[in-house]
Amino acid sequence: MIQTRDTLVQVGRLHGMNTQDVEACERDRTLLDKLAADQQYAVRELKVTSTPTFFLNGTRLQGAMSFEELEERISPLLKN
Repeated sequence: MIQTRDTLVQVGRLHGMNTQDVEACERDRTLLDKLAADQQYAVRELKVTSTPTFFLNGTRLQGAMSFEELEERISPLLKN
Protein backbone atom coordinates (compact mmCIF):
# COMPACT_ATOMS: atom_id res chain seq x y z
CA MET A 1 0.00 0.00 0.00
CA ILE A 2 2.87 2.39 0.74
CA GLN A 3 4.12 2.16 -2.83
CA THR A 4 0.66 3.03 -4.14
CA ARG A 5 0.37 6.00 -1.79
CA ASP A 6 3.86 7.23 -2.74
CA THR A 7 2.85 6.99 -6.37
CA LEU A 8 -0.29 9.03 -5.70
CA VAL A 9 1.77 11.72 -3.98
CA GLN A 10 4.26 11.79 -6.88
CA VAL A 11 1.49 12.08 -9.48
CA GLY A 12 -0.13 14.80 -7.41
CA ARG A 13 3.13 16.75 -7.27
CA LEU A 14 3.47 16.51 -11.03
CA HIS A 15 0.12 18.29 -11.23
CA GLY A 16 0.79 20.97 -8.63
CA MET A 17 -0.60 19.23 -5.55
CA ASN A 18 1.14 18.93 -2.20
CA THR A 19 0.89 15.95 0.15
CA GLN A 20 -2.00 17.52 2.06
CA ASP A 21 -3.96 18.01 -1.19
CA VAL A 22 -3.50 14.34 -2.06
CA GLU A 23 -4.56 13.29 1.45
CA ALA A 24 -7.69 15.43 1.17
CA CYS A 25 -8.58 13.66 -2.09
CA GLU A 26 -8.04 10.28 -0.45
CA ARG A 27 -10.61 11.19 2.23
CA ASP A 28 -13.17 12.73 -0.14
CA ARG A 29 -16.06 10.24 -0.13
CA THR A 30 -17.74 11.91 -3.13
CA LEU A 31 -14.61 11.46 -5.26
CA LEU A 32 -14.16 7.86 -4.09
CA ASP A 33 -17.79 7.05 -4.88
CA LYS A 34 -17.42 8.61 -8.36
CA LEU A 35 -14.27 6.58 -9.03
CA ALA A 36 -16.02 3.38 -7.89
CA ALA A 37 -19.02 4.12 -10.13
CA ASP A 38 -16.76 4.81 -13.12
CA GLN A 39 -14.86 1.57 -12.50
CA GLN A 40 -18.08 -0.44 -12.27
CA TYR A 41 -19.37 1.16 -15.48
CA ALA A 42 -16.14 0.30 -17.28
CA VAL A 43 -16.33 -3.34 -16.21
CA ARG A 44 -20.09 -3.87 -16.66
CA GLU A 45 -20.90 -1.78 -19.71
CA LEU A 46 -17.61 -1.38 -21.59
CA LYS A 47 -16.23 -4.83 -20.68
CA VAL A 48 -12.85 -3.41 -19.65
CA THR A 49 -10.93 -6.28 -18.11
CA SER A 50 -7.33 -5.11 -18.40
CA THR A 51 -5.15 -2.04 -18.24
CA PRO A 52 -4.47 -0.44 -20.56
CA THR A 53 -7.63 -0.55 -22.64
CA PHE A 54 -8.19 1.87 -25.52
CA PHE A 55 -11.29 2.52 -27.59
CA LEU A 56 -10.92 3.64 -31.20
CA ASN A 57 -14.21 4.36 -32.93
CA GLY A 58 -15.94 1.80 -30.74
CA THR A 59 -13.29 -0.90 -31.16
CA ARG A 60 -11.82 -2.10 -27.87
CA LEU A 61 -8.05 -2.61 -27.84
CA GLN A 62 -6.88 -4.39 -24.71
CA GLY A 63 -3.40 -4.84 -23.33
CA ALA A 64 -0.07 -3.19 -23.78
CA MET A 65 1.17 -2.17 -27.19
CA SER A 66 4.04 -0.10 -28.44
CA PHE A 67 3.59 3.53 -29.39
CA GLU A 68 4.25 2.55 -32.99
CA GLU A 69 1.50 -0.06 -32.96
CA LEU A 70 -0.98 2.37 -31.45
CA GLU A 71 0.05 5.07 -33.92
CA GLU A 72 -0.43 2.59 -36.78
CA ARG A 73 -4.03 2.05 -35.66
CA ILE A 74 -4.79 5.73 -35.06
CA SER A 75 -3.15 7.30 -38.14
CA PRO A 76 -5.68 6.03 -40.70
CA LEU A 77 -8.52 7.39 -38.55
CA LEU A 78 -6.94 10.86 -38.47
CA LYS A 79 -6.85 11.07 -42.26
CA ASN A 80 -10.66 10.95 -42.51
